[in-house]
Amino acid sequence: MQKNQISNPYPSHSTKRFQFFHQRYLTNRPKKNSLKTNLDLLLYKIYFWVLIIFSIFTLLTSLHLPFFKIVNRITESLCEVTTLTLFLCVTHYSLHHKFFQISYEHTLWLHKKAGKHTIKLVYINGLFHLLPIMINMLPMVNLSPDQIPTTRNNVSAISAAVIIYVLRRGLKYRKRCYEFFYYSHIAATLIYVPVFALSHPIKPFLFTAAFGFALWLADLLYRIFRYFFYQKGRIVKVISQSSTGKPDSNYRPDSKLLIIEIKNFTYEPMQWVRLCIPSIAKYQMHALTICSPPRLPDAKTGNVQLKILIKTLGDWSREIVETPDSFFLNKKVILEGPHGTSTLSVLDYRYLILIGGGCGVGPVLSLMLSLIDLNKKQFGDNLIKLKFYWVMKEFQNLELFQKEFDQFSRLIKKYQIEVYVTRQKKLELEKDYTIPNYVKFEKPNISKVIQDSAVEAQKHSLKKMAIFSCGPSSMMKEIQNTSIDLSNDKFSIDISREITRF
Repeated sequence: MQKNQISNPYPSHSTKRFQFFHQRYLTNRPKKNSLKTNLDLLLYKIYFWVLIIFSIFTLLTSLHLPFFKIVNRITESLCEVTTLTLFLCVTHYSLHHKFFQISYEHTLWLHKKAGKHTIKLVYINGLFHLLPIMINMLPMVNLSPDQIPTTRNNVSAISAAVIIYVLRRGLKYRKRCYEFFYYSHIAATLIYVPVFALSHPIKPFLFTAAFGFALWLADLLYRIFRYFFYQKGRIVKVISQSSTGKPDSNYRPDSKLLIIEIKNFTYEPMQWVRLCIPSIAKYQMHALTICSPPRLPDAKTGNVQLKILIKTLGDWSREIVETPDSFFLNKKVILEGPHGTSTLSVLDYRYLILIGGGCGVGPVLSLMLSLIDLNKKQFGDNLIKLKFYWVMKEFQNLELFQKEFDQFSRLIKKYQIEVYVTRQKKLELEKDYTIPNYVKFEKPNISKVIQDSAVEAQKHSLKKMAIFSCGPSSMMKEIQNTSIDLSNDKFSIDISREITRF
């Protein structure tokens, strides 16, 4: 079947207002530089040149001032840009994504860049407010009043540096104690901006950083207000891992699969939601990927069932995994979303590779099951090969999706599935479990998998293939570097990836 005859049963939600932006910059062929895609490069170029323009303009308008005040003016001006970028990347789960359909990963990447720059600038600003005071205390040194910042500026700049330091230290605990990290992050932000504003000229600050802060604060209050009006569902089934049954076993279940029933909920493969379980934590919402394929609502009830995988990575997820399954049945949940979407369309490719690492199997599993549905329609005639790889530490993770994987492994030869277990040996598990043929107890060579696939794709006269992946950063980096090395003018490997963080 010809490519132009294929229609997408899951239409994208991307806006048409920025179609030119999509066509020009939303390309996914990797480039050989430190940035990940053309889109990242565009964002960074805009951000970088705004910083350059602000610093040059501030320098030219501050040449009549003493050296210390020139440095303070420049750092304060640049902080306005970096702080504004910080807030725009998180407001309404990214205004970049809302208006330009830039992926969650890209905006989070820019948020981190702006955050690192803000931390350094605030430190420098605080240091150059403190240095004149310390120098003036030395014997035989008497600085003029013009060279010493006012007391208000000194207190605000140094206080902002202390708050930023505390905020930065809190990042270390985001995995072990996410609830503390989340609320301390918000509290420190609410304190930092007004404190730092005291050392700024009021007009420029209102039009830059304060504008972003106002948007973020309004969005925060809006989400709190809408907390009681989000789509509500209930947990109808829970699937947990089983232990080995041996008292001396070091293995402990670390994941749980929640099956949620919700009315009139539509989503696409690889999308994610914010999930709140009030019976566990009333006001916490965590970003989790949907593991099930899109389904039409039930004709009678209008309900849709979706699966969400939760792995022990922090205090909230640990409590869910350790709580008995019976506790969750018919418990209310609150969903916000769906958010995000893949920057690649599966319908544009005839050779696909899906790779999931650990709990990162969720989004690619949703896509795989969607492709099985598409195989029953027109897409199956267009596809040459679909390979699915799941790399996990313990075999027991497979129990959560045993039914889906068995169904996938029985399909025609154009589909290939392999599951790799890296921390256990087959002999240790054979007595307690039935090991499927597609499970291997070794560490996969991802680079070789991609290389062999690229050779096979080119034998079919294809000019491109796609890799959809989600997993730890080390795996994503290996996939990216291999794709870069194998891409050329005649054949390209396009990648869509998510990095598991929390």
